[in-house]
Amino acid sequence: MDPQRIGSSIRDAWDRSIVPTLERYIRIPNQSPLFDPEWKAHGYMNQAVTLARDWVGAQQISGLSSTVYEMDGRTPLLSSSKWREILPQTVLMYGHLDKQPAMIGWEEGLGPWEPVLRDGRLYGRGGADDGYAVFSAVTRHQGAARRRHPTLTHRRHHRMLRGERLHGPPRLHRPAGSQDRHARPGHLSRQRLRQTTNSSG
Repeated sequence: MDPQRIGSSIRDAWDRSIVPTLERYIRIPNQSPLFDPEWKAHGYMNQAVTLARDWVGAQQISGLSSTVYEMDGRTPLLSSSKWREILPQTVLMYGHLDKQPAMIGWEEGLGPWEPVLRDGRLYGRGGADDGYAVFSAVTRHQGAARRRHPTLTHRRHHRMLRGERLHGPPRLHRPAGSQDRHARPGHLSRQRLRQTTNSSG
C-alpha cells in the first residue's frame, strides 16, 4: 500500500474510531493520584484503562495481546505486546492515562470533563496529554503493517500504558504473579530497548 493510501486510512481511523473514543476518555475524571488520593475507591482509573484495553482489542491485530496488571497501592498498567521470539531488538512505546486536575480559567463553553470538538481541535482534559498515546501507537503499528515497514517486521513491539505518569512511582515494578516472561514489563532490559517514545519528554 502506498503512503498516501496509508495516510488516508489513518485519518479515517482517527475520525471514525479514535476521536469518539477520546471523547469518552475525556469524560472520565481520572486525575493523578497526587490530586485524587481516593482514586482507587472512585474507580475512574480502571474505567480509563478498560476503555483503552477494549479499544485495542477491537482493532483485532493478529498476534497482539493486551494484559492489565494491578498491584496493591499502585495504579493499573496496560501492557500490549506483539512479540517475535527470534528478534533481539525491542521498540517500547510508553504513555500514561492519568490527568492533571481540572484547574480554572477555561474558556466559555469549554471544561475539563466535557469534550468539545471545535475547528478541528478536541478540547478537554487528557485528550492531548496523554490520552492519545495508545491510539497513536496502535495506529502506527497498523500503518507500518500495511506498508510492511522493516521497523515492524524486524523488531519486537511493546506498548506500555500506565495509570500514573513517571513523576509518581520511581520505577516500574514487575507485576506479582506474572509468570510469562515475555508479557511482563520487567522483561524489557536496557540492553534490549531500541527506542522509547513519551510525549512528556
